Amino acid sequence: MAQRTIRKLAIFGGLLASAAAIPAYAQSVQASGTQPTRSSGSTELNEIIVTASRRAENLQKQSRDVTALGAEALTRQGVVNADALSSLVPGLQIASAGAQMQVYIRGVGDRTLTSTTDPAVALNIDGVYYPKAFSVTGQFFDLERVEVLRGPQGTLYGRNATSGAINLITAKPQFTLGGFAEAEYGNYNKQRFTGAITGPITDTLAFRLAGQVVDRDGYLSDGYNDEGNQGVRGELLWKPTPKDSLLLTGSYTRDDSKGSAAVVLPGPAGAGDWVGPSDPRALAVIASADPFFATIPSSNGFQKVDTYGVTANYEHEFNGVTLTVLPSYVDSHLRSLTYSAVIVPVFVDTHSVQKSLEVRLADSGQSRLKWIVGGFASHERVKDQYQTDQAVFDLVTFRPKMIDETLAVFGEATYSLTDRLRLTGGARYTWEKKVTDSLTAQVPYAFGPTGPIRTFPVDAAPPGALDTSGRRTDKAVNFRAGVEYDVAPASMLYANVATGFKAGGFYADILDNGYNPEKLTSYQAGLKNRFFDNRLQVNVEGYYWDYKDKQESFLGLAQSGGITYRTANAASARLYGVDVSVMGMITSNDIVSADVEYNNTRYGAFSYTSAQFSPAPPANGCEVGPFVPGVPFGTRQIDCSGKPLVNAPRWSGRVGYQHTQDLGASGEIVFNIDTQFSSSYYFLSDFTSGSRADGYTRTAADVTWKAPGKAFSVTLYVKNIENQAVYTGGSISPVLPALVFPFISAPRTYGARVRYAF
Repeated sequence: MAQRTIRKLAIFGGLLASAAAIPAYAQSVQASGTQPTRSSGSTELNEIIVTASRRAENLQKQSRDVTALGAEALTRQGVVNADALSSLVPGLQIASAGAQMQVYIRGVGDRTLTSTTDPAVALNIDGVYYPKAFSVTGQFFDLERVEVLRGPQGTLYGRNATSGAINLITAKPQFTLGGFAEAEYGNYNKQRFTGAITGPITDTLAFRLAGQVVDRDGYLSDGYNDEGNQGVRGELLWKPTPKDSLLLTGSYTRDDSKGSAAVVLPGPAGAGDWVGPSDPRALAVIASADPFFATIPSSNGFQKVDTYGVTANYEHEFNGVTLTVLPSYVDSHLRSLTYSAVIVPVFVDTHSVQKSLEVRLADSGQSRLKWIVGGFASHERVKDQYQTDQAVFDLVTFRPKMIDETLAVFGEATYSLTDRLRLTGGARYTWEKKVTDSLTAQVPYAFGPTGPIRTFPVDAAPPGALDTSGRRTDKAVNFRAGVEYDVAPASMLYANVATGFKAGGFYADILDNGYNPEKLTSYQAGLKNRFFDNRLQVNVEGYYWDYKDKQESFLGLAQSGGITYRTANAASARLYGVDVSVMGMITSNDIVSADVEYNNTRYGAFSYTSAQFSPAPPANGCEVGPFVPGVPFGTRQIDCSGKPLVNAPRWSGRVGYQHTQDLGASGEIVFNIDTQFSSSYYFLSDFTSGSRADGYTRTAADVTWKAPGKAFSVTLYVKNIENQAVYTGGSISPVLPALVFPFISAPRTYGARVRYAF
């Protein structure tokens, strides 16, 4: 306990001490925000406005840890899915386990697999919480910006934002006619078409209509890790008076693809890193480890996701106060057969319908006291079928029907004691109830390869079904407290403490199949600075995160028979580190930038009981207990206390350079180059050498010609120039301990984009 306190004080003390040297350099700087670009002909860095605190604020005046990517950066980087954010935001890693996104911030995340598992990073679109990560597939088009918030967001955000939140803010209707059309073609036969049009219908009514189609062959040799997305979004903005506005949004997205799969490590010799699991070369590797499993992975995988969303945002201003009413309806249906665990094909049929309502009151921000209060309610109904084909052992099916109800009240206020000193405090009370009416079954196989996976009607009980129903209610009070001090007109020193909460849930088993909430407390302190007439920006932040009752998932014995993927409160953890972000305008045409994160992580207590198929010692980097015989499998106690968190490199970040060349009457050329880097890290919690990824760099470059007036542009790009294999998670098999099955990011890609704006 004393060592933890010393570390916390050291972080705060180091940052506070560094503040003493800042004022002398910052006196000539005017207060402004930041954006990693500059306006044409500008001699200073631009500002960017974010709504991370539920009100519009300059990012440089925001004491929450926020990374914001504007529309230009998103277009330039070709961000059409969440995976692409990983290379742009330090400390963020996103893996695709089939259609499920597993999001980690600084190593804090979860292995989301079934409908009863909640994500640790909240996904929001225009302020609406999306309960299922797969429902965000296909939503990355016509965006105004993306905000990534690091650290617990337990005060202002709806649900389960233990380690952070990702906010997608869509472009809104305008009362002037405008729009754009963009086409892209790249290797792997990538074809993307995106467009939007906006304009007035009457003096008080405006519209916006946007759509996108993406089609790309798979990165893996057998066609997996492809894309097949379509999306459309329509918006109507009604402003009958200067104090009233109503925004209605309807959207539909569809993902129709083979989906993602894992690769095999060690891979086939000389075959490259992107060999799919059903490729004959991968099957040969599996056969060499155990001939019986040679024919299990197949090329018959698929992924289909349909998501409908309807939201409204009504705002009314009266007496310096703004009322916001935000109702929403999100209907998402996933059907998939995936080989993300390679030798254990998984069939999923999940239908989620969520209705939610958020109501807020906020002051105008013109007085010393800035405040916001509100309430949130949601009701989600889920019908699910989750089936795993466990080779010769059995076919396991988990059939939950779940109702998840959440109620919350919240408030946050900032008071200016002086013109330079501000105090912030906030709290949120959350009540969440989950009720599951569910079944599980272990259906034995005869000896021999299983062939295609078998499914049962969703509403019919499979043979030998056992009741796994459950009910739980979780309550939590989260808070945020902080202080901000303007050391100079463009230098802000801040410190805060915040807590987060993620509800408990259930896994596929009979007795004792529930797990408790997890909790995270974050301590952060930092400095945000602008120097030399807004030409240099230097931001520094230190943090200490304290985790309690961390939810961990692992293969364990099912009391209903066979094995199951269990979730338990198996761990506590701590992490601390420093983020440094520097951006400088060398000339009016040249910008350099760098983001570096040092992240030191360690499990304080992490032990669990693992299913074992053999008395022989397993391949595991943790302390392994004695073998306990059982029928049909034995068990061992695994103790990984003291190990680092997964997906948490000690060092990570990016460096970039942008040059703009004015061509006079011929327009201009903009050149960008960015390199992402990472030290080594574990991507699986067995902590063996096979599940440790080497450090890497990934470099992307692009060049854009913009015609005079900038209405027309052409971009050539290349990403991952090094063709570096980057692993972001995966699975291990107690049946094949010599092999690891990780998820893999994209190889080298290149292509061209053409854009016309009007």
